[in-house]
Amino acid sequence: MNQKRDLIYITETSLPTKSANIINSLKFCESLSNFFNVKILIPNNSLEINKIRKFYNLKKKFQIINLINQNIESFKIRFIFCLKVLFKLIFERKNTIIYGRSILSSMLLTLINRKNYLELHHTPNSFSKLFFKFILLLPQKKKLNLILINKSLVNELKLIGINFIILDDGADFLNFKFNQSIKYKKNTCIYIGSFYEGKGIEIIKKLAKMMPDIKFDLYGDLKTIKSKFNFNCYPNIKFYDYVAYKNIPEILKNYEVALMPYKNKILARSKNLEISRYISPLKMFDYLSAGKIILATNLPAYSHILKNNQNSFLLSSKNIFLWKKIIKKIFNNPKKFNKIKINARNTAKKYSWDNRAKVFYRFVES
Repeated sequence: MNQKRDLIYITETSLPTKSANIINSLKFCESLSNFFNVKILIPNNSLEINKIRKFYNLKKKFQIINLINQNIESFKIRFIFCLKVLFKLIFERKNTIIYGRSILSSMLLTLINRKNYLELHHTPNSFSKLFFKFILLLPQKKKLNLILINKSLVNELKLIGINFIILDDGADFLNFKFNQSIKYKKNTCIYIGSFYEGKGIEIIKKLAKMMPDIKFDLYGDLKTIKSKFNFNCYPNIKFYDYVAYKNIPEILKNYEVALMPYKNKILARSKNLEISRYISPLKMFDYLSAGKIILATNLPAYSHILKNNQNSFLLSSKNIFLWKKIIKKIFNNPKKFNKIKINARNTAKKYSWDNRAKVFYRFVES
């Protein structure tokens, strides 16, 4: 390989945070460091580098640069951050790769005719949507390269004359150990993630009512439980608050069945952002990496990764009785489903962060 080029990665997410965005960014930067000299620009960081590396299981080193010493909590602060990014990068060497998750920063860089790569997980909204459409009308759009998390974004963004690749999120394959002989928690399903509307708690509540002999252990930020939840009505549901990402492999190894019971409409942090068409869940890649038997809602967004009866079970969110039937079958004869677990692990290897970085490197070099 030739001498490594510099790569500057931009994110609007600060540290510390409970957001999965920063996990994706840090893990990808770690794998990108195989091909580039990586620096990541963030709005604010109050953690020591060793704590960050330990918290997120980072083995390789790259530089984290604190840009404005405050979290982005308003459009004004976002704009200040993006201007700082612009001023910092405007005199960077031309062969430096600029990659980001910040739409506004990317649009400003494109406007001044600076080549950059923007990763999109959903269609832009609000002011970013208008700015994005404006940029697509200009000759400078040739400087914009897109990394799209899902193929459905291609048609929705109406891309003409823009270079892009479709690149799924990655699996933290190497940090998860796989041991089929381990003693799992008996008759217990696990869910890891947020409790925003449509993410799964609605279906789990129904399953818990129908299956009092099955336990459901739920891990996530308890502050994201938006609706009133009567804990006394569900003695077989146990909630655990948010845990450090470094602990996820150790937690998952105790369970055999992992749930992704999405509804057909899924909301993120913003009530105006519906993400079911292009969702790429971190939990899915963690479940696959840990070799779990996954029960997931059958959504087109990840149907190219999860395959029914091969590496998972894909079920209708409306057919709760089928979820119950499959769960019963698994716990009655778990060895019968060992192939599902092996296939899940093999799928994670295919979608590892290192493989994702390799695809991006080839895209840049082409």
